[in-house]
Amino acid sequence: MNIIKATATVSLFTMLSRITGFLRDIAIAACVDKWLCDIFIISTKLGNMLRKVFAEGAFHASFVPRFSDILHRRGPQEAQRVASEAFSFLFSVVSLICVLVCVFYHYVLKLVAPSFQIGSFRYAIGMETGRICFWFIVAASLSALLSSILNAYNKFALSSSIQCIFNLLLMSAVLIGPLCFSNVAYIMSIAVLTAGLIQVLVLWFRVRQVAFSVKFTPRFFSSEVKDISRHMLPGMLSSGVWQINMLVDMRMASSLSVGTVTYIHFADRINQLPLSLIGVAVGTSLLVALSSSFNKNKLRLANAQFNTSVLLVTSLSIPALFIAFILAPELITIVFKRGCFNERDAMITAQVLMGLLTGLPAYVLSKVFSAAFFASKDTKTPVKVGILSVIVNIAVLYTLTPIFAHIGIALATSISSWVNVILLYCILHRRAVVKIYASTWRKILLQLTSITATSILVYALAMISRSRQFTGFQLTLMTLFSMFAGMLAFVFIGHRLGGFNARAFLRHIRK
Repeated sequence: MNIIKATATVSLFTMLSRITGFLRDIAIAACVDKWLCDIFIISTKLGNMLRKVFAEGAFHASFVPRFSDILHRRGPQEAQRVASEAFSFLFSVVSLICVLVCVFYHYVLKLVAPSFQIGSFRYAIGMETGRICFWFIVAASLSALLSSILNAYNKFALSSSIQCIFNLLLMSAVLIGPLCFSNVAYIMSIAVLTAGLIQVLVLWFRVRQVAFSVKFTPRFFSSEVKDISRHMLPGMLSSGVWQINMLVDMRMASSLSVGTVTYIHFADRINQLPLSLIGVAVGTSLLVALSSSFNKNKLRLANAQFNTSVLLVTSLSIPALFIAFILAPELITIVFKRGCFNERDAMITAQVLMGLLTGLPAYVLSKVFSAAFFASKDTKTPVKVGILSVIVNIAVLYTLTPIFAHIGIALATSISSWVNVILLYCILHRRAVVKIYASTWRKILLQLTSITATSILVYALAMISRSRQFTGFQLTLMTLFSMFAGMLAFVFIGHRLGGFNARAFLRHIRK
């Protein structure tokens, strides 16, 4: 399996999802008041947290290596049985959790947003939208399982672009809903749930076309599902630890001024673009490739795949960090500053974005390092490292937030991410499961040298734009030119120094 080609496929279709996601967020920022936006973001994030614990995190990491092994060793018929049992298991467990959470949602909301006073309008809307949005986790979990099956068959396009359905439906609800209904938050919540159901149906039919039909079976707790569940527990703890991290961040943000939750969310949306295009894309394709290599005992191939992935994410995340950091005010202004989202909102969001960007290389490298652990069927180590990183985050959060407010939340996230990735690599290196070659380290240092000259160029272009006070189309054009010039300069200088081999990169994609 070609890691770079698979990554390019995931990145391309993830880009499509991110573009529609930006259009969705632009519509929300322009049309929805910040206090209502805070409520809706909190309502949707609660479900997303559990989705990452059960589906995208623990279950995906446990399911993919074992499903891939069953598919190659026992054939499609056994793979169909295990997939159907896993599907039924996820549906049953997650549905039960949803029922319990909705019954006790009053306590959940007070835990996450203590500033929502009982009896207030914000509290009433938060209860209503939260209970509707939370059911999205069922559809999202099943979608993640179906996407994992497609990934095992090296089909990455649909699973990477399926989020477009969610984005387009929610954007339609924001733009059209107020014309027909008075309660915009309620319509947005219904759109979230509807999008989840459509996603499951589309992925189910695609799995049926590519592989087999996934069916619901009442007898789902087989030995294979027990094995997947047993290996899920450490991953659930790991993902759960990071979701506790997000929960503490959100609780802290909701205790600050109105709109802080929105500022952090929109800044994170910009920060998530390179994270999704680079880290998640590489991590998704690397997990499948490494699982296959480890199962076939091809350790040299596994190391080559790992080093290719490390070099790929650094060659993309390092320039993304420096260029986006310099152009953060312009990026936020272009994307969000319109309608209800004013200049002050854009300035605060840009400050948060700059704080988050300082941890970008750590975010993406952690996806690569975690994939190495998961592919070798070690799901316990990331849990232990994650717990320590969360402790660091909470300590830094409560230290910096009283001083720097919203910026302190962003910096705490970045610092804890660097702690996490450094510890993960130290353990990988000590165990010699996979290692970063000396040649790879040398190329990373050359990339850092290349970005120095690139940053000077981008900063000079940004100063020209700010001194002439460009706005509207002129600002957009100048910012795009600055980004393009920066990336081009990095590729040229990096190629000349030997830190970035553009020809090899293009050759891998063609394959």
